Amino acid sequence: MNPSGKVVPFETAQEHPAQALLDSAPDAMIVVDGQGTLVLVNQQAEQLFGYQREELIGQKLEMLLPERIGGRHSHFMRQFNAAPSFRPMGAGLELFGRHRDGSEIPVDISLSPLQTKDGLLAIASIRDISERKRADKEREFLIAELKETLTKVKLLSGYLPTCASCKKIRNENGQWETMEAYIHHHSEAQFTHTLCPDCGERLYPGLIRWNKDKDKAV
Repeated sequence: MNPSGKVVPFETAQEHPAQALLDSAPDAMIVVDGQGTLVLVNQQAEQLFGYQREELIGQKLEMLLPERIGGRHSHFMRQFNAAPSFRPMGAGLELFGRHRDGSEIPVDISLSPLQTKDGLLAIASIRDISERKRADKEREFLIAELKETLTKVKLLSGYLPTCASCKKIRNENGQWETMEAYIHHHSEAQFTHTLCPDCGERLYPGLIRWNKDKDKAV
């Protein structure tokens, strides 16, 4: 304890033998004592939360949490202290940290216990999952778009009972529909009408000259 009465776990965080090991970790790492006081933080934690470690050491963990989840965090910490073991924190729940600027950071947190001569410490590994959340939202959006598109697409498949003479099609209700009506009801196709060369010459002999090379009447 320093002359001001403030608890200072270590003279400088850099002097602690575990600091180099924490700084080598790929994720943000913080160490908290049984009273919820920050004992150690690594460089990744500084970057994630926007604080210098000197601003964090000796402070309560709540400064890194949104106020709305403070009560939930206390519950998890009581559970952890009662039965310390490695565990993911808040399994099945969305967890958030609080940046210095007040913005919230979606995170995954794993807790590990460390029993020392001075009492139980909790080592928290914190991973920023902002990019994963964005990717999840993009995937959900694409899936929703795909589902919407598929509901609009109607496909024809299988055997169609077709009249050999008039070419009407018997629908699923046993009724006979023109081919145009059936295809319109079972797909997104739209019809325009013209005459093929054979029908044009058969129906209107001498009235329509057909350019068969360009497949149109002239």
